Amino acid sequence: MENKPINVLLIEDSPGDARLIQEILAEVQEARFNVQRADRLSEGLVRLGEGGIDVVLLDLSLPDCHGLDTFVKVHANAPMVPVVVLSGLDDEVLAFTAVREGAQDYLVKGQVEGNILHRAIRYAIERKATEEELRRSEERYRSLIESAVDAIFTMKLDGTITSLNPAFEAITGWSCSEWLGRSLWDILHPDDAPAAKDLFEAFFRGEPLQPYEGRVQSRSGEFIVLEIRATPQMEHGEVVGFFGIGRDVTERKQAQERLQELYEREKELRQELAERTAQVEDAYLKLYQLDQMKDSFLSTVSHELRTPLTSIKGFAEILLSYDDEDKETQREFLTIINEESERLTRLINDLLDLSRIESGRMQWQTSKLSLQEVIDTAVNAIHALSAQKQLDVSVDVQPDLPPFWGDKDRLVQVVTNLLGNATKFTPAGGKIGVRAELVKEGEPPNLREVIRVSVSDTGIGISAENRESIFEKFRQIGDTLTDKPRGTGLGLSICKEIVQHYGGRIWVESEVGSGSTFYFTLPVADVVEQRGSGVQGEGEEKIEQELGKVILVVDDEPNIRKFLKHELASRGHEVIEALGGTEAVQLARKHHPDLITLDVDMPDINGFDVTALLKSDPGTKDIPILIISVVDDKERGYNLGANDYVTKPIDGKDLMEKVATLLTRRGESKTAPVNDDRTLVRTIATQLKSKGFSARVTGGEDETSNGQPPSADSSTEPNAA
Repeated sequence: MENKPINVLLIEDSPGDARLIQEILAEVQEARFNVQRADRLSEGLVRLGEGGIDVVLLDLSLPDCHGLDTFVKVHANAPMVPVVVLSGLDDEVLAFTAVREGAQDYLVKGQVEGNILHRAIRYAIERKATEEELRRSEERYRSLIESAVDAIFTMKLDGTITSLNPAFEAITGWSCSEWLGRSLWDILHPDDAPAAKDLFEAFFRGEPLQPYEGRVQSRSGEFIVLEIRATPQMEHGEVVGFFGIGRDVTERKQAQERLQELYEREKELRQELAERTAQVEDAYLKLYQLDQMKDSFLSTVSHELRTPLTSIKGFAEILLSYDDEDKETQREFLTIINEESERLTRLINDLLDLSRIESGRMQWQTSKLSLQEVIDTAVNAIHALSAQKQLDVSVDVQPDLPPFWGDKDRLVQVVTNLLGNATKFTPAGGKIGVRAELVKEGEPPNLREVIRVSVSDTGIGISAENRESIFEKFRQIGDTLTDKPRGTGLGLSICKEIVQHYGGRIWVESEVGSGSTFYFTLPVADVVEQRGSGVQGEGEEKIEQELGKVILVVDDEPNIRKFLKHELASRGHEVIEALGGTEAVQLARKHHPDLITLDVDMPDINGFDVTALLKSDPGTKDIPILIISVVDDKERGYNLGANDYVTKPIDGKDLMEKVATLLTRRGESKTAPVNDDRTLVRTIATQLKSKGFSARVTGGEDETSNGQPPSADSSTEPNAA
């Protein structure tokens, strides 16, 4: 406005008043004014008709017109031009009336200053421009509503309809006048109205308004499906009503229903086809698995039997063929024969031990034991081998360790296996340490005292990927550049089974090149009751296989946690508690419990998401998860990896049976063979994968994870057990 002159039409019959106003405008510094004067209304109207006027300064008392009629005529001839009324002291009321009728402002003659007049003119122009823009906006808005193909309505808070557009008539056949003043709930189908009311009531509880599909009966009696979207109408910060749009989606809904019918039929056909295909594949896979199991067993056992038998047979033939062999040579050959015989004995014993443990037929000669005696026996067993490599073997047993329950021969077997591995993988002149101490395990209030035994060495160490699977059956770890592992790889797996049988746990800490430390724990005698000796029969309860475990209980309800803790602790288990999903994930990764009981409906992360997180984490994927929830969605739980599912309310006996079953099965699901014969390795891996286990071929230049048996659908691989 300041960059170009403002065209002012001054309609004033008094020369003195006109001259005064012109002088005042000339003195204004902030703007330039181009003032044109008319001393008659008729003359002013002519000038207005020519255009180009930005604002009118109007005296209401003119020779040819007087009073409010003066403004009315100016406004009628130039409604778009802002008018500022000039009044005398005696007609100020009249000027104010003109403002109410549409004049932008009024000024009293004799009291006008430059800044005041300038501001009045500027505000008048701006207000008029704003009013004009508002008018055009309202016209556009009205045009859009009138031409819209969707029904548009407004209603009061109680649902009373206050306006409807023509599209409502086109869609429903009802005239707008028939429904103005009536309730929206009356036009909806009786079955749909309550849900619509609920949406609006939810809005007043702070929830956003959601789209809604409801049926509306047309004049012809048919029901039309309208998709209704509403927004609140606000005045002075308060909701006074609603603005809504209703779109006819009847054809779309009918098409969706037809598509759904077709989809359901297709789904049935696909399911039927999948079932029949699965039956064929299952029959084929079972035959294939049986064949592969036979080949795998024969290959593994053949490799471990033929090697020592070859040595025994070869040296025996030498001794039989030569009568003049010196005594020293004979002793050397007989020593080799004896060592290979012991190797065969260990192989057979390992196979039999694992079979007995897994089948529940192991003889457990349980008694109260001293750990010092167990460790001394194991150290003496490997003395010859450690002395041959000049290894420094140290033993540090904490004085006055409490006794514990166990089978002496089996626990000696555990320590001997760990010492044997340490001796095998520690270079000559290295160190091996055996340590036993009483420690606290778990977190308050679930602390318990256990005896922890560790066997450390200064050997080659174990890589991170092998630490995950070293306790699996048939897994062998060795330095393939300097040492070829021998045996079936059952030693550590048997150690794990023995330790877990007595309620303990076993693990390893190691870095490549920095040696290894194997740990295992055993509950003290006053914590775990003595377990019975003898053979476990089929009719007996397998309590020893699931006592003394660490169980993570996850539930945000304290009473549920208290119940579960009581039931589990009364059976000898250590219980760790988590109040929510986030804490559950953290505790599972920290403590690696033997079992997790998991609620679904929790405030931070729900149980399904926790299951997905733990089952996708290599460090926790093998922990059994028992979901306990009011949410009956077993299919989803199983698909995410849950091992079992119980719905609340809980049957205590049934729950404890499921806990016992899962604890008994723990550790039987994954196997990974390690062998230098690539063909044999692939054969074993193929057989394992075909049974649903996780197998990975490693080492060599062609590292791969292939090995699944051929099937009708080669992209489908059985899930890990």
